[in-house]
Amino acid sequence: MGNSIKYEQAEYIERELEQMTEQIKSIIQTLNANQGGELDVIDGMTPLDAVVRILNNQLSSLMWIDEKAEEFSSRIQKLAATEGPAADRELLGQKFWMS
Repeated sequence: MGNSIKYEQAEYIERELEQMTEQIKSIIQTLNANQGGELDVIDGMTPLDAVVRILNNQLSSLMWIDEKAEEFSSRIQKLAATEGPAADRELLGQKFWMS
């Protein structure tokens, strides 16, 4: 059951990364379309200001995802370390009783 939750978390993170990738592609296309042209000021922000704000938010999100991925990896390693030897002992015990 625990592995199912971890798998769902990994799928969620993957979907989030895919969405961020699409957003970044869109931003780059917008920048490329406006390159060399006059940038209009909208609500006191130029399109470049808006892009910088979006990229900063994306960076913050990616840093959060990286932090959670490291925590997730650490949990998996700890789980493998604690369950690994017990699983080995269980298998050895079965072999002992089967002989």
